[in-house]
Amino acid sequence: MLSVLHVSHFFQFDQSIQWAVGGLERLTEPLPPSKRLWVSRKYQVQHWILPAVDDIIEHIEEGKKIRLLTRDDIHLIGVDAYALIVNALERMQVLRISVSLVPPKVQHAGVCQHNQTCRENWERVWITRMPSILLSPNSYTFLASLPVILQRIAFSHVPAACKALTLEVIEQLDSIILAERSIKDSVATSIWDIYKH
Repeated sequence: MLSVLHVSHFFQFDQSIQWAVGGLERLTEPLPPSKRLWVSRKYQVQHWILPAVDDIIEHIEEGKKIRLLTRDDIHLIGVDAYALIVNALERMQVLRISVSLVPPKVQHAGVCQHNQTCRENWERVWITRMPSILLSPNSYTFLASLPVILQRIAFSHVPAACKALTLEVIEQLDSIILAERSIKDSVATSIWDIYKH
């Protein structure tokens, strides 16, 4: 299929290029993300960049080791794209540290009789539990799963109504999830800018 894409691109057969790209997308064993970025660069397949960046970042983050990208992978994607991905990983780590250390403001339900105690307990549980969850060297927790994780954590001395209201606000804001997505989007856009020149 890559050969068909190469010949089609060489002779600028647009329909054949689309057919070859579609065939590659339907492979039962998909191309590795570094190979998809290489194809994106070589054959100008822009819509493959963001999913490939996602896969590389998630693969690296799950393993917590940048060396999960081999020298061959770096050669395929290019040093500039690699540098952008490393920068994104650093920015995402800063975001994770910030989220784990700065609890969102607890929302008090009408039944909350002790706002100060409720707030203090919310912050205490957050600060003692979230760093170990979000910064664990043994497992990777995506920020998008934060509401589900928070639902499972027992916030002692925080009324259930306050916890539910706070989780509802966190889910509606989506700022944490959007920040993580924004980092990946900006990397994909920057990689595309490099590849199209």
